[in-house]
Amino acid sequence: MIIEEKLSELFNSISSGELENGLRYIIIEKHDIPLVSFYIFYKTGSRNEIPGIRGISHFLEHLMFNETENLSPREFDRVIEENGGESNAYTSQDWTVYYEEFPRETIEKVIEMETDRMQNLKFNEDSIECERNVILEERRYRSENIPYGIQEEALYALSYLDHPYRFPVIGYTDDILNIKSKDLKNYYKNYYNPNNALIVVSGDVCKDEIEKMIRERFGNLEKRDTPKINIPKEKVYLREKRGIIVHDVEVPSLMISYLCSEAQNRDSIFLDILQIILAGGRSSRLYGRLVQDSLHAISVSADFPWRIDPSLFIIHCILKENESIELVEKIIDSEIEKLKKGELKDEELDKAKNIIFTEFIKGLQTNSGIAHMIGSYELLLGEWRKLKDILEGYEKVDKERVIETARKYLNEERKTVVAMVPFNYNEKR
Repeated sequence: MIIEEKLSELFNSISSGELENGLRYIIIEKHDIPLVSFYIFYKTGSRNEIPGIRGISHFLEHLMFNETENLSPREFDRVIEENGGESNAYTSQDWTVYYEEFPRETIEKVIEMETDRMQNLKFNEDSIECERNVILEERRYRSENIPYGIQEEALYALSYLDHPYRFPVIGYTDDILNIKSKDLKNYYKNYYNPNNALIVVSGDVCKDEIEKMIRERFGNLEKRDTPKINIPKEKVYLREKRGIIVHDVEVPSLMISYLCSEAQNRDSIFLDILQIILAGGRSSRLYGRLVQDSLHAISVSADFPWRIDPSLFIIHCILKENESIELVEKIIDSEIEKLKKGELKDEELDKAKNIIFTEFIKGLQTNSGIAHMIGSYELLLGEWRKLKDILEGYEKVDKERVIETARKYLNEERKTVVAMVPFNYNEKR
């Protein structure tokens, strides 16, 4: 009942539309505090990149905070901060997002600046080289110096042999070094246009006023064709794939992935339930078996990120010193087999549902949380109103569908295993 009330309240506060140039917008009125969140999603990420420029989406994200025809370098951030707000961005496999939070009086200026950097970004060579160095350092920190970053990158590269999800969002060092100004300009021209963007505004606003501002500023921008790219479909192989990394780490780490469904596939709902049952917190099955009871591991977690194309169901276990990776994997496999054989308690299913609904309600507490949630569902499902179907789907989940989904996806032909061990690893027997 609480979920239905919250959802009804949310939907009643939302209006949406599309300009003649293809720009889509969603406005959420929420008048509890005099603040506003502004999100702009560009429908391009690492899945859109071609060989030789891997990481260009993330590279361009950095440049978007630099100079335009009307803004000096870093002026965008400075204006937001001087008005008591904050700004940030991130790049994912499926999209690139820029977002700001600020007092409501600043909304017109923010829309003006976002319009400017959608069409008037400058590609100053000094700025490009400066950001290149920042990105290279970021890559060294995130993907080369942090062991689990190396392991996760290897897991994706082995899990996907055909689909571009196999490539890291940040890109490879060689590509980052070789991306030229002309590459960035072409990518910007191809993907940073109104018909490839979604704006979400959430907070203390009047929808008619915001819609007018969006039309006046963004409505004059030219619609441009985005490139037609052929994204290969990932095949399901007939056997599991394995890799091992020997690295300067203190304890072993095990990552297991299963190639699963895309967001628009109904199975994603049941996979969400499965990842909570298996490794969603201290009362989960794998935490009990690996951390609490046997003390083989320091931690265990599971994740199933929703994506436009088929995503990975990932289990990550950090073992104690010299504990057996083979044994830990057998324990994980045994718990999955129990599920596939029908061993699932009502209380486990109810707990998983409660966790999902609690997270949904938490997401409604802030303007930013609402804007990101609604924007993400709009892009993943093609229509933000389908959030209602998703929540109803969680409510109606039964044990049979969860068990059936485990049988369908959590099997050897969809499985990839990447282990990381210390140089002096002496596995217990």
